[in-house]
Amino acid sequence: NLNFLSASAVSGGITLKSVKDKKLNAKLGIGLNAITNYSQIKASIMSLYTANNGGFLEAVFDNFSSSVGGKGMNGIGLDLNYSIDFKKSEKMIFSFKVADLNVNYLFDQNETHIDTTLYFAGYKYQFGSKDASFSKFIDTSFTAIIDMGVVRKKRLSLPSKINISGSYMVGKNSKLILDFAAIDFGNFGMSGSLALERNFSKNLKILSALGYGNFTGLTWREAVEISTTNGFNYYLNFMGLQSAFVPLQTHNYSLGLGVAKHF
Repeated sequence: NLNFLSASAVSGGITLKSVKDKKLNAKLGIGLNAITNYSQIKASIMSLYTANNGGFLEAVFDNFSSSVGGKGMNGIGLDLNYSIDFKKSEKMIFSFKVADLNVNYLFDQNETHIDTTLYFAGYKYQFGSKDASFSKFIDTSFTAIIDMGVVRKKRLSLPSKINISGSYMVGKNSKLILDFAAIDFGNFGMSGSLALERNFSKNLKILSALGYGNFTGLTWREAVEISTTNGFNYYLNFMGLQSAFVPLQTHNYSLGLGVAKHF
């Protein structure tokens, strides 16, 4: 099976406390998404064959679909997050979180469905490229098949994430966090991590996490939270640092920025 998905989303919203007592704390987050740089390619089976001299390429597509967004904003949508924290003792807390439950409406987006065999001549197809065209580089007898497989795509759901974690205070200003996560119910990977969170002052908190995932291998993340006296919290999240320093299975890293206001 092939399932390639690439997208960028900018989200903004509010978080509400739905339950709060001595033992239980629950929060609901509601936000709006802006989707950009969207592309997705899926197939049950995709096989490639070529001649000894490389003169042509035969591609077999079984339940293949391809959708590539244009430049700028590709769609908008709704994003939901829900978390529950259970305080077992003064030192130990168990948490459950469902993040990025979303549904999005796409603007002027088409999807190509193919379930046949195609012949390419002297062409290297690049997944996700906005300049790539199947019909331009295949035998003209298949152009009608490609055209008939183009349908309008209106809805998109990006992968959600489920986290189960437990934290334990190991000092006055430090705690260990053990976390297990599944992306899209495991379709895009599962991982576990161990993190150390340290409070250097009332206004500065730093988290360092090492983990392992079945898709990513070793993972390394650093996060910083800065609180201000006027009720604002600023967040920096350095993700995929293993790709920058130990690029074994992954080669991408990113920086996340966030701001929250307490009312």
